[in-house]
Amino acid sequence: MALHQLIAQQISTRNLPVLAIGAVFLIFIFRKLFTSSQKSEAKGWKPIPRYWQWDPIWGLDLVASQINALRSNQFLAWLAKLHASMPHTKTFSINMFGVKWIYTYDPEVLKAVYATHFKEFGVTPIGNLRRGLTPFADKGAITTDGEEWKHSRFLIQPFFDRQVYTSTDRVARHTDQFIKLLPENGETVDLQPLLQRWFLDIATEFIFGESTEALVYPERAKIANTMLDVLDGGRLRAQLNRLMFLRDWTPWLKSVEEIHAFVTPPIQDTIKEKEERDKKIKEGATDLEPERTDLLWTMVQNLQDVEELRSQICLILVANIDTTSVFISNCVWWLARYPDVWDKIRQEVHELGDIPMNFSVLRNMKYLNCVMNETHRMIPNNVSQLRGAFEDVVIPVGGGPDGKSPTLIRKGDLVLINKTVMYRDTEAWGEDSNEFKPERFDGYRGSWGFLPFGGGPRRCPAQMMVQTEAAYILAHLAKTFKRIEPRDPEPYLVLDNTCTMELAIAQPITLECGLTLPNRLTKAAMAERLADKDGLPGGKQCLATYSEWAKGGWGLIISGNVHIDPAHPGAPGDFTVNRDLPRVKTLPAWKSWASACSLNGTKAIVQINHPGRQAPFVKSLAPSPIPLDLGKGLFPWLVRSLVYGTPKEMTQSDIDDVVTRFAEAAQLSVEAGFAGVEIHAAHGYLLAQFLSPLSNERTDDYGGSPLARAKIVIDVIKAVRKAVPAGTCVGIKVNSTDHTDLGDFITQLKAIVDAGVDFVEVSGGSIEDPMFSTGLHTTVKASTKAREAFFIDFANAIRSELPNVPIMLTGGFRTRQGMEAAVKGGSCDLVGLARPSVIDPALPKKVLDTSIPEHGALAYAKRIEAWSWAKYTGIKAVGMGAETFYRVTRSGLTIIQPLTPVHQ
Repeated sequence: MALHQLIAQQISTRNLPVLAIGAVFLIFIFRKLFTSSQKSEAKGWKPIPRYWQWDPIWGLDLVASQINALRSNQFLAWLAKLHASMPHTKTFSINMFGVKWIYTYDPEVLKAVYATHFKEFGVTPIGNLRRGLTPFADKGAITTDGEEWKHSRFLIQPFFDRQVYTSTDRVARHTDQFIKLLPENGETVDLQPLLQRWFLDIATEFIFGESTEALVYPERAKIANTMLDVLDGGRLRAQLNRLMFLRDWTPWLKSVEEIHAFVTPPIQDTIKEKEERDKKIKEGATDLEPERTDLLWTMVQNLQDVEELRSQICLILVANIDTTSVFISNCVWWLARYPDVWDKIRQEVHELGDIPMNFSVLRNMKYLNCVMNETHRMIPNNVSQLRGAFEDVVIPVGGGPDGKSPTLIRKGDLVLINKTVMYRDTEAWGEDSNEFKPERFDGYRGSWGFLPFGGGPRRCPAQMMVQTEAAYILAHLAKTFKRIEPRDPEPYLVLDNTCTMELAIAQPITLECGLTLPNRLTKAAMAERLADKDGLPGGKQCLATYSEWAKGGWGLIISGNVHIDPAHPGAPGDFTVNRDLPRVKTLPAWKSWASACSLNGTKAIVQINHPGRQAPFVKSLAPSPIPLDLGKGLFPWLVRSLVYGTPKEMTQSDIDDVVTRFAEAAQLSVEAGFAGVEIHAAHGYLLAQFLSPLSNERTDDYGGSPLARAKIVIDVIKAVRKAVPAGTCVGIKVNSTDHTDLGDFITQLKAIVDAGVDFVEVSGGSIEDPMFSTGLHTTVKASTKAREAFFIDFANAIRSELPNVPIMLTGGFRTRQGMEAAVKGGSCDLVGLARPSVIDPALPKKVLDTSIPEHGALAYAKRIEAWSWAKYTGIKAVGMGAETFYRVTRSGLTIIQPLTPVHQ
């Protein structure tokens, strides 16, 4: 049948009107685009290059990728990647929700939007900003345009008073108090909260005439955190725009009420004070107190409406509460990493002698100002700025393939100026644009390519105040401290043996069951093979090894693999739970083991497992009679046939027995003194075999759908929960590589979590896919190496769907920086370390001690390569045998750790 006949068969008379309307719509769209392009060319304009999108109508493809970038804290990288994909132009357009967005880092476009065409651009076309901030504040310099904006700008005229921004009296008093709080005896102190309190004191004194004195009374600083909550919530509301009704805003509204309660009384008091002063003046009084000079007093001279004053004040105070303190923290971050720069600043301060540090002196400290400018460039406070067009406007650049021709921006189009990309542009800043180099600002005259405080009429009114305050405190730190020593590659600093921020991995965490772990570092499970001939723990080597770990400062210890059925062992030397052994023999051995694990109050749980078809030299069990895939060729076939064979498909009786054995193993663990268990559903073992459609082809209650394949795991969790007391920790270990469909796995994991687990460990690898245990596997992606954790992308996918379940990420961590970044960035809550724990059983004591430099706190894990002949066998897992001989000698004790599971 011809193609046109086939199409005609599918089109009924009923569908013809719909198709006709659709065709007319498409013709209209294309004609409009073509006509618009022709008119532009005729007038000398050229269209802005368009970023190619899968969905050119609504732009939902970029909407989805932007949401993912925001969720994973990768928005800046997302912006940079978009621009990198358009290498021939600094300006291009995209479509989101049918709205045209113009992305640019061209200084000439910035100049047009900020200055030469200032009247044609503003914030009100964006619309959602003002709507998102209501009822907190809707009238202010950052939410209005036109006459409203002029009115708001007029009210804050003290910002532009030279006598105000050049005075250092206010900042001096609070800086002296700040310096007093920095210990000089080597104790650590969290720098950022102190700077936040310092700025809160300065800002409230400038605005209200009275300081909160949060540096003296720390409890008063709580209002600053409330302000940040309001600001974050307002941004989220603006992003959701008309969909904000989908979320409960009760906590945000409560924070808004707290801010209003903080701001309203001084406004009311000031209005009353003005009325009384005006009355006395009218009556001819001459004994008046000196007039106040704070911002609120000046504003009240021109406005007495309490609600509008509150809105104006809130948008000044809250929108800027953290920017100055964060900027100063960023400066110190760089200075700690460049001691030569710190020395130059100290030399510049030393040359001043005893001259008071006033505005003029600070402005003439050329090198200090270079450092501040370079910090603005490297880490801008405003990473991007958004403006909308009030009307059609032609700007001189942005059009054409190279973005250098005039172009038309239509009414309603949004222009996003990406400062992070602009400030790293090699064309403007050189090939070393990603390096911290203050000298680049020596002799710099300024340009539209560097505007940390904006430009044109809407530039930040607090620019001179911020620079003065930052220069003053940095100069006094340089005068007080001889050195700033970096104790970590990331934001953990020490000022002359003081001033360090607290590590996220050092913080305690309480699991749902109530178990509190003192820190986030976990000794992960390995196939340690320390059992005696009966599969019991308690031998000298076993107890000595676990005692070492228990004294090492771990937040949690997870035992080596414990198999629930001696008839189906994983490997020689693995622990097993044997029903046939007398209780009087089993329980004491387990209690000795639990006691060794719990020295110094260390929390320890037992990993329980069934190998399924990965049990060698026995008639193994599996959800389906599918043999292991060890590779192609004769030798892999022989090994599979002789060692593993074809597994038996489990009957209902087999399944019930496995579920019961898991529960019995958990009961024994808790009775022995362990805090709980981790159920192993990874690495290709039995429960992982049920979860995967590649190894589970059942059509009964345990197969066929994602949830059915997860039924045995859910049954195991419920049986374990029933067998152990309330408050027992129950975790689950899952694989990142067994799943053909992430959506199906997330469906399974949600049901598993709902069944009652306290944490989810993410790992990878199996006998079929050994992952990182051998020298035979493919290399790891560069992006993964940079983040260290092998399975971090998979953990992020789980986090986005299950934000409230604690995640443990195991495999690949080697530095304090990598561990901290994973926890602080939200990828995981617990860091699992296996091989590094063998090399150094007391590794946490080094990692969590920030007085030890980064290079002294590395997590070593020597790679044991596969034997040179291994690759010729064709068997994927043969290299795993090399890891069996992984040994380390410490304090005269040989700790034999055969690390079969390939990944940690």
